[in-house]
Amino acid sequence: EWSPSDALRVREARAFDPLTGRIAVNYIYSYASGARHEYAASFRVYTFTELRDLLGRAVKLGGLRGDGRNTVLLFVSPTCPMCKKLLPIAKSILRSERAAAIVLASDGEEAEQRAFVQREGLEALPYVLSRELGMSYQVGKLPYAVLIDAEGVIRAKGLVNTREHFESLFEARDQGVGSLQDYLRAERA
Repeated sequence: EWSPSDALRVREARAFDPLTGRIAVNYIYSYASGARHEYAASFRVYTFTELRDLLGRAVKLGGLRGDGRNTVLLFVSPTCPMCKKLLPIAKSILRSERAAAIVLASDGEEAEQRAFVQREGLEALPYVLSRELGMSYQVGKLPYAVLIDAEGVIRAKGLVNTREHFESLFEARDQGVGSLQDYLRAERA
């Protein structure tokens, strides 16, 4: 029988995986007798965010979804030609992938974003403006997508320049990897 309170020294190491939202904590307890006990724990960190879209509708990201659907958070920009090409593809894929909802995200001037929404016919989709949202998901280039499951866990993310890239998010989710690139790296190892 071991007790953490009797330990002479406790070593704790934490690691956060931004892809899965999990924190792994490892403890090593050392006792005067020379005995040592290791303990590991892992838990999910749910980042719940509620934003308002350009039409004032509440948009919830993270946490539990009552309808059991995945969410695709697609980062776009009015000045990104690839984003404009990808929007019809994304809508088509999401129609076939009925278990997913889409939320568009961007930053910048609201007037320019509203004109983009109107020009591209995106009024039916939630479209949020938040620089912090892009920073929190470490978005570097556009278009970028994050697949979040119904429990609020990030299942896949990455740059999505083509139909194949977009579909690879769902394939990565099905394979249990963060991206198909991760899967290929593991296969080569």
